[in-house]
Amino acid sequence: MDVIQALEGYAITASAQSTWLLLEIRLADGTVGFGEASYFGREVEMQSVIRQARTLLIGRPCELPLEPLTSMQNGRTGSPGNLLAHVVEQAAIDALSRRAGLAMATFLGGAVNARVSVYANLNRGIVDRKAEGFAKRAQEIASSGHYKAIKIAPFDSVPADGSDVLEGPAFINSALLRVEAVRDAIGADVRLLVDCFGKLTPAAAREFLRQAARLNLYWVEDPINWAEAPPEESRALRSLANNSGIRLAGGEALGSEPEAEALLDLEALDVVLPDLRWTGLATGKAILQSAICRGLETSLHSPAGPILDLVSLQVAATIPSFSILERQIGESPFYDRLRGEPAVFEDGQIVVDLSGGIGGGPNRSVIAQHATCFTTEYPGALE
Repeated sequence: MDVIQALEGYAITASAQSTWLLLEIRLADGTVGFGEASYFGREVEMQSVIRQARTLLIGRPCELPLEPLTSMQNGRTGSPGNLLAHVVEQAAIDALSRRAGLAMATFLGGAVNARVSVYANLNRGIVDRKAEGFAKRAQEIASSGHYKAIKIAPFDSVPADGSDVLEGPAFINSALLRVEAVRDAIGADVRLLVDCFGKLTPAAAREFLRQAARLNLYWVEDPINWAEAPPEESRALRSLANNSGIRLAGGEALGSEPEAEALLDLEALDVVLPDLRWTGLATGKAILQSAICRGLETSLHSPAGPILDLVSLQVAATIPSFSILERQIGESPFYDRLRGEPAVFEDGQIVVDLSGGIGGGPNRSVIAQHATCFTTEYPGALE
């Protein structure tokens, strides 16, 4: 019987703005599996629910779904209890597939992609957020030869209340200066993606898209809050973008198939990008497959640490026609070291590690040196 013998949580300070939270499950035979519970801004709550999970799950069979976790789930998308269930799912499937000598992708139905296209998200890794700072960092990433696509978030200090500043030309122009500087720095052959965090008004989004048409953008992500805008506004925005060769992307906050179907029914998106922390693996795959059936492109939202990166790569490997995966770049020197082995790049794609579970990671020595074990209150519990 696959009994859970231990469950530990680790916190690693990645930067001044980010803490990565990892979860480890150990089975009775010593096999371990990992998931990522990073929840920026709600780290204390996540640590608390992981401690609760420890008392609920140790000594119980590692069978999915894990019934004791249902008491911590409230059905609300994005709640720490729901995220916990999905992270335990990651760790349990990682452990079970490792023990079977299978890659997680194989365990989830089979790898149909040996390599996955990726893009570099520079947002958390940029300190100088003026146009010149964005351009310099983007040029560095492009010149490495690893990435053929780069995403930036040029709308800094955006108020979330829909205030009139979002309509102003100075506000739009400040973002356009960053985008234009990056386009000039990386050249025409590198795809350029822009994330607006859903904070623009429809009028501001239209103005930005009109002026950005000359900059050859691959996609604009969440230009507006899809849940609050009238459906006709959303569809009109997509039409405006598509007429300039720009895709509209969104879906990072999705947590269930009904939520996904409601968003897809708006017909406002060209690219759907759920986050496996919010959906879980099975639901995330179902959302991606539904998007493909509708003729849409697929991605995964993966803005956190290297364990989520490894999990997302395994899921992406199982999706036919998967488009491109997000990777957070430049925020912390621990990213590649904690990952276990550096990613192997081939022409803008990463070779999927099919050696077992999620791959080689994490690096135990990095955890022992830099992590705090918040479940048993001492570092290095992996040793």
